[in-house]
Amino acid sequence: MPLFGLLKKNGPTAPGATVQFNKKKLAKGTTRWGLRQSLKKSLGTGQMMKEAVKCPPGEDPSEWVAMNTMEIYNNTHLVYGFVSEFCTPKSCPEMSAGPKYTYLWEDTHEYTKPTAMPAYQYVEELFAWVSQQLDDETVFPQNGKFGKNFMPAVKKIWKRLARVYFHIYCHHWKTIVELEAEPHLNTCFKHFYYFSQQYELLQLKEFEPVDELVKKIQAD
Repeated sequence: MPLFGLLKKNGPTAPGATVQFNKKKLAKGTTRWGLRQSLKKSLGTGQMMKEAVKCPPGEDPSEWVAMNTMEIYNNTHLVYGFVSEFCTPKSCPEMSAGPKYTYLWEDTHEYTKPTAMPAYQYVEELFAWVSQQLDDETVFPQNGKFGKNFMPAVKKIWKRLARVYFHIYCHHWKTIVELEAEPHLNTCFKHFYYFSQQYELLQLKEFEPVDELVKKIQAD
C-alpha cells in the first residue's frame, strides 16, 4: 500500500543531498480528503491495487485523479529520498534510465530549451515544477470546476514523474536493496502503474525502460 504518513521532510538541496520536499496535504473534510480516506481503507483491507485505483461509485473522476496525482507526487518524493544522497553529478551526470534513455529538462521560465543536467538537478526541477502545478488553482481547482487544461496537465505530470521511477530502478536498484526499501518502492510503483493505465495517463510503450518489471506486475 502507499506509504501514507511516512514521508519525511528533506534538508537543503545540494549535489548528493536530499531534495527539498513540499509535501502536499489535503484539508480535512474536503472531497479529496474523503477520497484519500477511501483509498487508504481499500488498501488497508488488502484489496488488489488494480481494483483499488478505480474511482469509487458516485464520486467525481476528476477529483479522484487530482487526489491520486497529489498522492503519487508525495510517494515519488519518498522513494527518491531513499537514494538522493547517492545520486550525485559524479554517479549520475545525466537524467537517464539505462543506456537508451536520456531526459532533458525544459520549462517555461529558466530552461526554455531542452537542457541536459545531472539527475539530482533534473529531479529537483521536476519536483518544484509539479508542486507549482498542484498549487495552481487554474489547473487543480478547489471548487471542483475542472477546466479543459486539467487532464493534459495531469498527463504531463505523470509522464515526468515516471522518469524518477525509471531512473531509480535502472541506476539505484542496488542501493534500494541494501536499504531494504524494495517493497516500498515496488508498491509505490504499482500504484503509479495501475492508476496510469486505468485512466490512460501514459501509454504502455512509455514504460519501456522498465518493461521487464511491468511484465512481472502484469503477471501477478
